[in-house]
Amino acid sequence: MTCSHNESTGLKRTRGWRCCVLWKIKVEVAAKGEVSVPRAFLMGMVAFIIGCDQSYADSGKPCQQQKDEIIYERDQAIRSGNIYKQRGLESALYRVERYCRDDVPSQREDRLSRALQDVQRREDQLDAAIESGSPRMVERYKQKLEQARERLHSASAQES
Repeated sequence: MTCSHNESTGLKRTRGWRCCVLWKIKVEVAAKGEVSVPRAFLMGMVAFIIGCDQSYADSGKPCQQQKDEIIYERDQAIRSGNIYKQRGLESALYRVERYCRDDVPSQREDRLSRALQDVQRREDQLDAAIESGSPRMVERYKQKLEQARERLHSASAQES
């Protein structure tokens, strides 16, 4: 593969894409004095990393359903002879068996109890502000109590 470039015009004739890519990087570095990464590339990498972070252990499905799906896919990979996919699915199955917990309702209950405690604490703060007689503090704690009640309402709505 050959590649020829006209340095004065920046035009290039090539038979291979690698040469042009390297030439473009060389020209950009020479012109700017630093290496710059295109924004689209960075956004693509961020999307890729976020997509890779979505594992079976973090999905909203029950653990047994996740195991069944992985086992089914693994069996399909074995039948088709795709050893790489089989190894990846065995790794995923191991992670699900080790880390997956079906105690999501207890997390919801914890969220609800924390919201209830927050409301009670804000009510106590409001009572103390009323006793102090400061209208500014009373107004401030009324707002905070209202916010805490909204959080309690949203937590209780998620519970049911």
